[in-house]
Amino acid sequence: MLATTPIREPAPGLPEGWFARLALAAPGAIQLLAAEGERWELEEVSGGLLDPAAGGLALVLEQAGQLIGFGDPAPLVALWRHLATSRPLDLRSLEVQAVPAEFPDAAPPEVDWVIARQEHRFWIREP
Repeated sequence: MLATTPIREPAPGLPEGWFARLALAAPGAIQLLAAEGERWELEEVSGGLLDPAAGGLALVLEQAGQLIGFGDPAPLVALWRHLATSRPLDLRSLEVQAVPAEFPDAAPPEVDWVIARQEHRFWIREP
């Protein structure tokens, strides 16, 4: 995938909390961090979308104000769409309720995101 010719395009505005909103909304959200003392060959990379089934990767280059995509373009299109329609997210304002995994699968309609773990589900609401 990384051996393909990358596609670069201007990034839409990056609202505060853009990656947190992406991580809550998209199962393929990833964040890349350089190991201590390591340097990236690319400009600053903060996060993006990975679709291993389609063979595509899209990343935000914040300092360059660009998106870069490798392989299948679907993650790049999805990332651009997410950023273009996203609004700021203040993590401190989220209301989180932990419910046992045995509870029925359906969350109340006012719940914006559900994070499922083995023992609990977390119902997250943005006021």
